[in-house]
Amino acid sequence: TPEDVLNEIIKQHTEGIGGVFSFYVSPDDKNVTKQICQVFQGGLGMPDRDYYFSLDTRTIKIREDYKLYVNQIFKLQGQDFETVAKNTAAILNLETALAKASMTRVEMRDPYKLYNKFSLASLSQKTPNMNWSSIFGQMNIKGQDSLIVGQPQFLAAVGTQLKATPVDAWKAYLKFHLINGMASFLSKDFDNARFDFYGKTVRGQKEQKVRWKRILNVVDGSVGELLGQMYVDKTFKPEAKQRMLDLVNNLQKTYGDRIMRLDWMSDVTKQKAMGKLNTFIKKIGYPDKWKDYSKLNVVGNDFVKNVIASSAFEYNYNISRLGK
Repeated sequence: TPEDVLNEIIKQHTEGIGGVFSFYVSPDDKNVTKQICQVFQGGLGMPDRDYYFSLDTRTIKIREDYKLYVNQIFKLQGQDFETVAKNTAAILNLETALAKASMTRVEMRDPYKLYNKFSLASLSQKTPNMNWSSIFGQMNIKGQDSLIVGQPQFLAAVGTQLKATPVDAWKAYLKFHLINGMASFLSKDFDNARFDFYGKTVRGQKEQKVRWKRILNVVDGSVGELLGQMYVDKTFKPEAKQRMLDLVNNLQKTYGDRIMRLDWMSDVTKQKAMGKLNTFIKKIGYPDKWKDYSKLNVVGNDFVKNVIASSAFEYNYNISRLGK
């Protein structure tokens, strides 16, 4: 049912895979002391909306190559020719509808257009078939009564398409985007197909980075502070950090002494300047408190399983910052 489709979209977000729309936690631009849920347009297989509508020669070719790429992903997954053709057409139709409701890159240059704060109830009224109190409950988000939406019209279109697009088309769309998102971590055929489209066709890259560099990037992006701990244990001892902290503290104290001796600055302004000086956060070498990965289960023989586990861990880490 359409409700099942929405439930699957939400489930994938809690697994850190995401899809259809972009969800993240970051400071409220108008109240930067608080972290808040933010939702942004997404759901497209090509880089942005213009790739679906522009008529220049290069974009038309990319659009045709994208269809071939979707075909290829489904063929690698084992679908027959007729099913592949039907699913590819359904995906392009759905993505084109989402692209039509998306902002252009030029429109997104205006930060005021991207700041749309809603209560969960008011957003639910604007997005048919999407109850945001229920969605937040399924996403394990507690104690939040509002969120910031980059493009409300995009979410309205998603809500409309939940019922306007047949469930089988949604299944094909979600299946493709799941495999596409994971293709770099699958067998060589999937990895090469993804690089041929996004690397060569879209970005003009001649060849992939060597595999060990790509794997290191995955490790760094997934458990970066664990990797960082190994690095600093070998190269940046606690006494080296303390030496640099002492140096910066001395600089800060000297700046303070100079501010207080200035004859052209009033006492009120000096206090403001000292307040500003004392807001500096000193980030030297490595954090005083390392990120805790104890709830992340890493296994020794399943790369994809570790990627998914680390994505889910990162999702839970992000929502743990809400309201802080």
